[in-house]
Amino acid sequence: MVCSLVLLGDTIEPSESPQSGVSVKPSGPVGMFRHFRRALVTCMVFVCLFLLGVLLLTTRSRLQMYVPQALLAANASDSCVPRRNIVFLKTHKCASSTVMNIFLRYGTEHGLNFVLPRSRYTHYIGHPELFSRRLVVDVSPYNMTYNILTHHTRYDDEEMHALMPPDSLYVTIAGLSVRVALLILPPRQNVQEEPDDVRVEPKLDWLPVPTPRDWERIGLNQMSFDLGFDGPFNSEQAVAKFVKKIASVFHLVMLADRLDESLILLKHLLCWNTSDMAALKINSRYSAFKEHLSNETKEQLLRLNSADWQLYQYFAKVFDDKVKAFGVDRMAVEVKELRDKQKEYYDRCVMTEGSTEKLSPYYKRKDVIAFKSKDKSKFCRTLTVTELEFHEEVKKIQEAKIKQYIASHKRPSSSSSSLFKRVAKEVTSGTSSSQSRASHAR
Repeated sequence: MVCSLVLLGDTIEPSESPQSGVSVKPSGPVGMFRHFRRALVTCMVFVCLFLLGVLLLTTRSRLQMYVPQALLAANASDSCVPRRNIVFLKTHKCASSTVMNIFLRYGTEHGLNFVLPRSRYTHYIGHPELFSRRLVVDVSPYNMTYNILTHHTRYDDEEMHALMPPDSLYVTIAGLSVRVALLILPPRQNVQEEPDDVRVEPKLDWLPVPTPRDWERIGLNQMSFDLGFDGPFNSEQAVAKFVKKIASVFHLVMLADRLDESLILLKHLLCWNTSDMAALKINSRYSAFKEHLSNETKEQLLRLNSADWQLYQYFAKVFDDKVKAFGVDRMAVEVKELRDKQKEYYDRCVMTEGSTEKLSPYYKRKDVIAFKSKDKSKFCRTLTVTELEFHEEVKKIQEAKIKQYIASHKRPSSSSSSLFKRVAKEVTSGTSSSQSRASHAR
């Protein structure tokens, strides 16, 4: 308003006489006054523009104070591109089957390709052998490239980076070493007993040290072993060097005991949606089968799994720092959103919940949870299916892609036809081989 009054008061003087047409140049005090007035008006205009800019910035800042942080985050994520090349290093007994289900669902929905084992008799890629390209099906002759590696394997830096696209994100998950060890170690009780009868304190005096790994695959310091570490497990310096290497390669190490927060961090790392991250607890154990531990037993398990404990402590600190940087309040809002979506999916798709012994054709365990879907829709089926069943489905999908590629080429070379037959044989397994895999699943 002040600027408007000043501008209106600045009447422009004619530069020539209307009567004579002769230019009149002001001089003396009158001319100086006119120049001064014009300079003053110019200054006032700049001052008004400056104040207007400050007012706009201040108003914008105040408005942002009332906008939910989750909405701001969503708007910020609109500019990012969803990531589709991913290595998820699956670790035993760390909620990794739930995370694997998330990747399998997303990958099949978007037509992505998975790294699958060459062997017909297992869903593992190697293990205890380290990951190697020779252990997987070669799909390059069919104009296919790998997008997601999420099956059980042991980490090998050189081989994985040689196979996967250079922009791949590397993710894994760690769990409290005490709980992981308790789930890994051979059970003292018969799991056929009723749940109420197995809530007892385990005694570890029977445990031989060192403990041989079941099938050379399952044993103490399991997380470190899955991540490619062969020891010495009791060397603090060697473990520290190993942990530092993992930290330099993996973009995110999630925590099983803080799974929902982990999935939020993963969501933003991948630039996915909350609906992509919602999942059921696949391959989880009934709480009635989880034994109670005394402090003495916990200390004993920590000593036996010192490498895993060192690994967990390091990444728990890193995880805390990531949550603080993300924003504690913002995390709480997004975790609630995720849990609401999980409940929505459960109510929509789960007819009943029972043991895999009753509900799974492959995985016969009385202490492990399985779900029966309400309907046969793809959405509900992939949400509730067991890990081994989903593995079989993915194999069929990729076999169909190979067949489609060959069919689209009128004259495939004899070498391509031969290779297809070999690959098709490798990725197709019968019922007996599926049952064999199930007996070795952990």
